[in-house]
Amino acid sequence: MFQSFLNMNQRVRAQPQNKLALAARVRQLRVDVLGQTQMQFCAMLGCIQACVSRWERGHFCPSARYLERMQELFVKYGERETDDKANDAKSG
Repeated sequence: MFQSFLNMNQRVRAQPQNKLALAARVRQLRVDVLGQTQMQFCAMLGCIQACVSRWERGHFCPSARYLERMQELFVKYGERETDDKANDAKSG
């Protein structure tokens, strides 16, 4: 479901039009997977809220350090979300 953030960053560097795709993935992780505000998300990452806002608008790309942390968060929490959706489908 979710492409590696690091792979996505390599594509952005090769083709700048992919910047918006990365921006959408950052927002998807924050909102859909983690259910957090930008302030909560930046606290988890160790950055400031303005960085998250700029990443989500496609104005800047996160550094490798933040991309790695986002990948870790997705692996940790994204798996749980996927399992929850599967369980909802079975019970529904």
